[in-house]
Amino acid sequence: MVHTRVARIVACVALVAIAGCPTLAQGSKADQARAQRLYAQMQRAWEAEDWNKAAELGTEIHGLLERRSTMAYNVACAHAKAGNLDQACQWLAQAGDDGFQGASLVRTDLDLQSVRSQPCWEDSIAQITANRAAALDQFKAEHPVIPAETVLPPRHDPSEPAPLILALHSYGGAPKEQVRAWKQAAARVGAILVCPSAIRELDVHSGRFQWLFMDESEWIILSALEQAKAKHNIDPERVVITGFSQGGNMSMFVACKHPELFAGVIPMGFHYEPNVSPMPTDLEPGEMPAFAFLIGEHDEFGYTNDDAEDDVKAAGARAMLRRYPNVGHEMPPNRAKELVGAYRFVMGEDG
Repeated sequence: MVHTRVARIVACVALVAIAGCPTLAQGSKADQARAQRLYAQMQRAWEAEDWNKAAELGTEIHGLLERRSTMAYNVACAHAKAGNLDQACQWLAQAGDDGFQGASLVRTDLDLQSVRSQPCWEDSIAQITANRAAALDQFKAEHPVIPAETVLPPRHDPSEPAPLILALHSYGGAPKEQVRAWKQAAARVGAILVCPSAIRELDVHSGRFQWLFMDESEWIILSALEQAKAKHNIDPERVVITGFSQGGNMSMFVACKHPELFAGVIPMGFHYEPNVSPMPTDLEPGEMPAFAFLIGEHDEFGYTNDDAEDDVKAAGARAMLRRYPNVGHEMPPNRAKELVGAYRFVMGEDG
């Protein structure tokens, strides 16, 4: 994932319940205030592209933290951007030793491009990957998949194979967000609507969730799909995955990783990152699902949808991009009509 790195760290101070974010060691209020000041200084250094200063401040902050793997990783990135490859290697190894779990991020983060050719790379990525694998196993053991919100279409006949729409909520959202968004459209096309929930809450007992780690999220989404297929008579040739905002990002990631599972993909208000959701390269012609990208004209990351459309077409997929005038980062206007249209396009029912 591409982040504004220091802004992400600053946010973690206020959200210490999020796994992997740095937690201040117990100490005086003065120590905590000092750490906050250092974060602010590091952010300013990063924005000014003063990478050596950012690394220096990050090193000082690292010494104040109890859970500090994220900071070690950010110090490694600052050194990499400064061209200090030996220090970048040392801090990337430190991140692994501290328990950093962001294996997917490390593999795709452009900040570390210069480090990937260094001798330290393989050992560091192996340690971080092992950290993540252990954390994922623990997560699966501790978190049984929550049954997804499921809505059957009117006059549903369980003896007839039905299409399935798998809809993913946004950052800070919950399944009912996508139930509200898709219920009418799913009913019109006779599809079973399945809306799984992420498990990581933004705040304890807030009821607002985020797709935090890619591998956890992938497991939750695919488990929801498996459960739906086990419980309902699903036509495997008519499975569509969709989502809004962060849910749109996840729909793209999962579909590109498992294209054989989906006939169509409808990312809405999403941010395309080709290094995070690379196109499949081993498919025969016609094996790619179809894509419908729905984005507001004033959405901050709308420009990335043009690249997404180009890339999926180059990979052999049918694709359309629908851009809505005078709309920002929000669901499409005339929602039922637009979602039915997108569904019919990806299913090849648009004439």
